[in-house]
Amino acid sequence: MKLGILFAFAISLAGCASLPPLAQRAPTVALEPPADSQLARLAANSLHTPGDSGFQILPISYGSMAARVILANRAEKTLDVQYYEIAADTTGQYFLRALYRAAKRGVRVRVLIDDLHTVGEDALLSSLAETPNIEVRLFNPFPAGRSSIPLRFASSLTDLQRDNHRMHNKLFIADNTFAVMGGRNIAGEYFFRKPDHNFLDLDLLAAGPIVRDLSKSFDAYWNSEYAYPIAQIASPSSRGRSEQYFMDQTGEIMKPDPPGMNLGMERYEALVDQLRGDSVSLIEASGRVVADMPDKIAGSGQRDHGDTARREFSALVATTQHEFMAISPYFVPGKEGIAHIAAMRERGVKVLVFTNSLASNDTILAHIGYARYRFRLLHLGVELYELDPTQPFKRGKFGDFGASRAQLHAKLATFDRKTLFIGSMNLDNRSANLNTEIAVIVNSPELTEEVNALLDLGSAYNVRLTKDGHLQWVGSSEEYVEVVNHDPNTSEWERVGVELLGPLVPESML
Repeated sequence: MKLGILFAFAISLAGCASLPPLAQRAPTVALEPPADSQLARLAANSLHTPGDSGFQILPISYGSMAARVILANRAEKTLDVQYYEIAADTTGQYFLRALYRAAKRGVRVRVLIDDLHTVGEDALLSSLAETPNIEVRLFNPFPAGRSSIPLRFASSLTDLQRDNHRMHNKLFIADNTFAVMGGRNIAGEYFFRKPDHNFLDLDLLAAGPIVRDLSKSFDAYWNSEYAYPIAQIASPSSRGRSEQYFMDQTGEIMKPDPPGMNLGMERYEALVDQLRGDSVSLIEASGRVVADMPDKIAGSGQRDHGDTARREFSALVATTQHEFMAISPYFVPGKEGIAHIAAMRERGVKVLVFTNSLASNDTILAHIGYARYRFRLLHLGVELYELDPTQPFKRGKFGDFGASRAQLHAKLATFDRKTLFIGSMNLDNRSANLNTEIAVIVNSPELTEEVNALLDLGSAYNVRLTKDGHLQWVGSSEEYVEVVNHDPNTSEWERVGVELLGPLVPESML
């Protein structure tokens, strides 16, 4: 009886779940960088090779958030913000307050958020949009069932193909001069603010010509038919509290990590002070943007033009001659990926993959998809590493995890130690076929070497095959070497659950 009522309720909601006609809106595009602004002078002082862009990686969570906020504080003309998730927690509100303060100074602020994770945020985001100089748009929104994610999908039974495609891009642009992009969303777990779990992640700071190309990608999404003004989606009762949300909440929650943490990471901590000053240490190199088109959301045409990021990644793989290193939290290579890896191994390419273990993976379905290919990867001679969630906070290299467990979230690859691919794209079917993604390809041995130096294999288990063909996990710390014959740091019930679910999950969902 209850199931029947729920089904009838879902059907009734489905009638209003299709996207409404898009309200008339004037297209807007990125503004030319102001030549005499603070950030323009900072970029000019930091770049010395005509035509090249400048880059610096942001491995420390505090520094990554500080870069965004400092750039927002110094912006004079525009801020363009595009994220899969901006949470309503203290981290998200801290970030949004920086946007609010910039708008109050007269900066034009455009905020584009995928609508999947905005449950409970209509009032917050609507209030932000009421602020003069700020526009907020929701990408591929759910017109009904806005009180929970299950209700959103239940109300979309007639439009599930569209709703299952999400905008996964992550991008922050200040004055069309500096940008931050990479793996981090805006939520506490991406900045070491959660007591139980936190993400190891990596962002990239960019300046120079490549920022204009990032702005073009933002404009394509901002002006697309899937970007709806929040006022057209959220209820009127959600509005009218901008002063309450932003004017009175000015506390600073992001503090530097405790002394003694981040050993060897001092140069990245110094970047925060440099962004406040007159010059930033950047690695100058050529780079290019690869971004999926917004109409990939429609679920058609992705093999023709929508999956630019994945296609460009595959092209780099096909030309790699010596070494390929991939870091991906969700690694489901599929038949196509296995074929690429087999071809690399035939050419004598060293292949190293760093991904989540069952214990560190926040998505069990992703681990199921990856586990299907573990034996094949090892038989091909891939060096396979899985994160030990207990090690990063013990080692303290990337910050103070406290007593929380680490989970991998960085998304990048290096090719022949001279080319870096970094952005929002996971190496799985969802990123390839369902989500839109953005990445930057940088041709720089120096930057690539920095990323390789940050790879902390001491925080991972090396997965191997025993002589009799069974999986074995070998972990090492300063005190001991650990050898485990099953997924480490997991219970028997967790392992049995993976075995039972494995055959039932279609790879197209992973």
